[in-house]
Amino acid sequence: MPRFVGVIFELRRAESQPGEGLCVVGAGPEMGNWRPLKEDDRHEAAEAKSMRTSALMYPSWITRLPIWLCLEDDTSQGGRTALLTVEYKYVRDRRRVDGGRRPVQWEAYIPNRQVSLPVEAEASVWIVSDAQWNYTGEQKVLRATPQQLASRWCALDPEWGRPAPSAPKEGVLEAALRAPAPRHFQLTPREQGQGDTGGSSPSWPIEAEFQALAPMPFFSHPHRGPEPSDKGQAIEVPKLTLPTREVLPPPEQDGELTKLRSENQRLLEAMWEASDKESELVHLRTENARLQIIADTSREKERELVHLCSENARLQSIADASREKEDSENERLRGVVGELCAKVEDLCLENAALREQLRESAATAEAQVAGAKAPPQDGRRRGGPTGGSKPGWEARGEAGLAVPFPQVWQKPLRTRSPSPPAEPEADDGMRHITDTKLKVCLARQRRKAEMGQADLSGWESDCNPSLPLPVNPGPAVVPFVGVTGSNSSDGQREPQEEPRSGEDATP
Repeated sequence: MPRFVGVIFELRRAESQPGEGLCVVGAGPEMGNWRPLKEDDRHEAAEAKSMRTSALMYPSWITRLPIWLCLEDDTSQGGRTALLTVEYKYVRDRRRVDGGRRPVQWEAYIPNRQVSLPVEAEASVWIVSDAQWNYTGEQKVLRATPQQLASRWCALDPEWGRPAPSAPKEGVLEAALRAPAPRHFQLTPREQGQGDTGGSSPSWPIEAEFQALAPMPFFSHPHRGPEPSDKGQAIEVPKLTLPTREVLPPPEQDGELTKLRSENQRLLEAMWEASDKESELVHLRTENARLQIIADTSREKERELVHLCSENARLQSIADASREKEDSENERLRGVVGELCAKVEDLCLENAALREQLRESAATAEAQVAGAKAPPQDGRRRGGPTGGSKPGWEARGEAGLAVPFPQVWQKPLRTRSPSPPAEPEADDGMRHITDTKLKVCLARQRRKAEMGQADLSGWESDCNPSLPLPVNPGPAVVPFVGVTGSNSSDGQREPQEEPRSGEDATP
């Protein structure tokens, strides 16, 4: 069995220009299948989908009659109430503005609006109220009650509560004094052309409820008080009855005419003033809507500012924590650097002591080398020439060859003449010292000093005997033929003259 749900759409804020209208379009044949109003639409369908406003409720818009949606299949299971989902949007009707160049304006900045309504056993009417045009704000869904419908219809049409005259012969005054006749609206789904059955009772419970509530005071005009009694009517009738016309003399007619003209002028001025106030009221409402939008935007900016402030505070706390961690790390590194500086000072002191030991050892070694190279003091020179320019011959070797002093020939001579001496080695002044760490360290430091790389910071590596000595790029050693018996003051040998060919090399 199909079930029906009536929906009254309300848009609480939608500004418009003169000539513009609003309507609601959605999915489904009842909502127009996403097609705005057309000229060939049925009057009832167009009336249902179009929205109305008035000077009292602008910029709020509302559909005057409910749109009836039908649910063909009952999908409720287990006693649960079925839900009917409606997808819709509001559309501006601009066919009477700018020559109809842009007849329709959609809500282009938001997705399709949706609402889910319960489908009950009896037909029910719901009010779907949206916040603003082209904005998905707070959506309110209310069950329509007679009080809510009456208040909205009175705001939409202030003349709604006044009854029409019962007969042409009856005057307006007498009709106004009559009890207000109930105003009937189509509150249940009917086919077009189907009306109420003569005096039969309503077929829908909601119509019976509205007929029962129709005589209540809130269905009358909102500015009218309670219905007057018969006694009150009798008192009010003479007051509201127009005076009978009497033939007045011309002077009095002129005075009456002047009085009427002044009254007419006063009424025109009051009407103009009311029109000005109405336009001012419309302007104030427009300004209020604009200020409300600005307030909403400011509120959003304020929330964004609060979020940025909280984010800034969080980043500031992170920066403070990082700074504290960095300071603690710097303090630790300063302590490590202080310990290293203390160790370096200890090493410098130890290095200075070792330097002093090296200097003393070098001086002792040089003194020993100088004493070893000095000529013998006993003056034992047997045979051979004497003098500073000729080498002395102390004795012959086992092979019968002359042996110069103090140099020993590397190879035995095959002739009686002395063999040429071998390439002399550079005298480092430490031949008498054994190959110890001290000797190696002293040799390395001396070579570095000769190469212009004197640096005592690496004395520990210099004392490692497994490393090779640095190569001395200095001048080559001058070869010599003979060796004198005495040494110069700087410890270097002086080249001597070769023996003449006519002289015998033997002593």
